[in-house]
Amino acid sequence: MNKYQPLSEYLTNSADKVISLTFREIEHILDFPLPQSAADHRQWWENSQTHVQAMGGWLSCGWYVTSVNLPEKTVTFQKQQSFTTISHNQLESSSSSKGAKKFEEHAQERMSAFFGKPLRQRRKDCWAKLFELVSDDFQVVGDIKCLTMGRAVKIPPTKASIVSELVWMLEKTKADKLFIVFGKDKRVPQEWLRRYGNFMDNVEFYFLEETGRIERLK
Repeated sequence: MNKYQPLSEYLTNSADKVISLTFREIEHILDFPLPQSAADHRQWWENSQTHVQAMGGWLSCGWYVTSVNLPEKTVTFQKQQSFTTISHNQLESSSSSKGAKKFEEHAQERMSAFFGKPLRQRRKDCWAKLFELVSDDFQVVGDIKCLTMGRAVKIPPTKASIVSELVWMLEKTKADKLFIVFGKDKRVPQEWLRRYGNFMDNVEFYFLEETGRIERLK
């Protein structure tokens, strides 16, 4: 179960269409403290399919973050009329979501060919999340990340945290082959590996170019 699922269940069970919560209230719902990046970086609250907290906490149940007040430590969620409805108040544009979906399909096709077996979304009950690229025998388990550093020279803490959490969850699956395929900005996995690569055991990093070329980074 995704550790942010209690927030998803809370939102799902609410009769309200707009809910404002303090960070402390969210921590009470989750029964664990939020990471420091949630208090320091608005990007942590982005409605991004690449963020574990977003997919597990609100996007998967049809809610979106519409505003975040870091000084007051509050966040406002809004329920959408349907999962396909995209409000202009979303933190990410619909074109960005479409681009991410297109990359996911591209990554699924190329990595399936690379490993010589079909890979698709699957999960086991004992796994922490639904992984994007899993073989039929559950021995190849991977996920997709499309992150950018923008103008930053160093990897932003919130994005480093996302990658670290994913590495940890992959290693817990105990599969024979573990990997993450990155897109958009090669600097993200390169910087993460430079900083934290020595602490990682069995997860392989790949970068998928728009041309379809796959480069193994580790």
